[in-house]
Amino acid sequence: MSDDSYVVRVTCVANGATRSFTWELSRSDDLLVLQRSPETFPTRVEALFDAARAATLLELGPMPAPSFLAAPVLDHLHSPL
Repeated sequence: MSDDSYVVRVTCVANGATRSFTWELSRSDDLLVLQRSPETFPTRVEALFDAARAATLLELGPMPAPSFLAAPVLDHLHSPL
Protein backbone atom coordinates (compact mmCIF):
# COMPACT_ATOMS: atom_id res chain seq x y z
CA MET A 1 0.00 0.00 0.00
CA SER A 2 1.35 3.44 -0.84
CA ASP A 3 1.22 6.69 1.10
CA ASP A 4 -0.60 8.58 -1.65
CA SER A 5 -3.48 10.86 -0.77
CA TYR A 6 -6.35 11.55 -3.12
CA VAL A 7 -8.87 14.33 -3.64
CA VAL A 8 -12.37 13.59 -4.90
CA ARG A 9 -14.30 16.29 -6.68
CA VAL A 10 -18.03 15.72 -7.25
CA THR A 11 -19.51 18.04 -9.87
CA CYS A 12 -23.14 18.78 -10.68
CA VAL A 13 -24.08 18.56 -14.36
CA ALA A 14 -27.26 20.50 -15.06
CA ASN A 15 -29.11 19.32 -18.16
CA GLY A 16 -32.29 21.33 -18.42
CA ALA A 17 -34.60 20.43 -15.54
CA THR A 18 -32.59 17.37 -14.49
CA ARG A 19 -29.38 17.30 -12.48
CA SER A 20 -26.78 14.59 -12.36
CA PHE A 21 -23.35 14.25 -10.81
CA THR A 22 -19.91 13.10 -11.91
CA TRP A 23 -16.65 12.67 -10.02
CA GLU A 24 -12.97 13.17 -10.61
CA LEU A 25 -10.16 11.55 -8.61
CA SER A 26 -6.85 13.44 -8.31
CA ARG A 27 -3.60 13.10 -6.42
CA SER A 28 -3.58 15.59 -3.56
CA ASP A 29 0.04 16.71 -3.99
CA ASP A 30 -0.13 17.98 -7.58
CA LEU A 31 -3.88 17.61 -8.36
CA LEU A 32 -3.11 15.42 -11.37
CA VAL A 33 -6.41 13.85 -12.46
CA LEU A 34 -6.07 10.07 -12.23
CA GLN A 35 -9.60 9.00 -13.08
CA ARG A 36 -12.99 10.43 -14.04
CA SER A 37 -16.38 8.83 -13.70
CA PRO A 38 -17.43 7.00 -16.85
CA GLU A 39 -21.08 7.73 -16.10
CA THR A 40 -23.32 10.23 -14.34
CA PHE A 41 -25.24 9.57 -11.13
CA PRO A 42 -28.65 10.84 -10.02
CA THR A 43 -27.42 11.92 -6.57
CA ARG A 44 -24.24 13.39 -5.14
CA VAL A 45 -23.98 10.53 -2.63
CA GLU A 46 -24.06 7.86 -5.36
CA ALA A 47 -21.27 9.69 -7.21
CA LEU A 48 -19.24 9.89 -3.99
CA PHE A 49 -19.70 6.16 -3.26
CA ASP A 50 -18.60 5.27 -6.79
CA ALA A 51 -15.55 7.53 -6.42
CA ALA A 52 -14.69 5.74 -3.16
CA ARG A 53 -14.92 2.40 -4.97
CA ALA A 54 -12.63 3.68 -7.73
CA ALA A 55 -10.12 5.06 -5.20
CA THR A 56 -10.07 1.72 -3.37
CA LEU A 57 -9.35 -0.13 -6.61
CA LEU A 58 -6.66 2.40 -7.48
CA GLU A 59 -4.95 2.00 -4.11
CA LEU A 60 -5.39 -1.73 -3.48
CA GLY A 61 -5.96 -3.19 -6.94
CA PRO A 62 -8.68 -5.68 -7.79
CA MET A 63 -9.61 -7.97 -4.92
CA PRO A 64 -9.65 -11.74 -5.47
CA ALA A 65 -12.99 -13.51 -5.27
CA PRO A 66 -13.80 -14.97 -1.84
CA SER A 67 -12.86 -18.63 -1.47
CA PHE A 68 -16.50 -19.69 -1.07
CA LEU A 69 -17.01 -18.60 -4.71
CA ALA A 70 -14.39 -21.04 -5.99
CA ALA A 71 -15.25 -22.94 -9.17
CA PRO A 72 -16.09 -26.33 -7.53
CA VAL A 73 -18.64 -24.65 -5.27
CA LEU A 74 -20.21 -22.78 -8.18
CA ASP A 75 -20.32 -26.01 -10.24
CA HIS A 76 -22.16 -27.69 -7.37
CA LEU A 77 -24.66 -24.85 -7.17
CA HIS A 78 -25.51 -25.14 -10.87
CA SER A 79 -25.75 -28.93 -11.03
CA PRO A 80 -29.24 -30.49 -11.27
CA LEU A 81 -30.71 -31.91 -8.08
